[in-house]
Amino acid sequence: MRQYLDLVRDVLEHGTPQSDRTGTGTISVFGRQTRYDLADGFPLVTTKKIYTPALIHELLWFLAGDGNVRYLQD
Repeated sequence: MRQYLDLVRDVLEHGTPQSDRTGTGTISVFGRQTRYDLADGFPLVTTKKIYTPALIHELLWFLAGDGNVRYLQD
């Protein structure tokens, strides 16, 4: 979790504002990476509530290699 929070802080402090098609905008940095050792546990973000059944459903969809997002919308 510390790696993720450090990355978010870095983006907020050093990122470049970018416009997007929605008009919301983003802040981006180039080339940042994080690595997680799964032997230490699954790297789940714990700073917000996660609906576990939806998480599992989306993870299984991703692992199956499906690219059709309509499956997730239904």
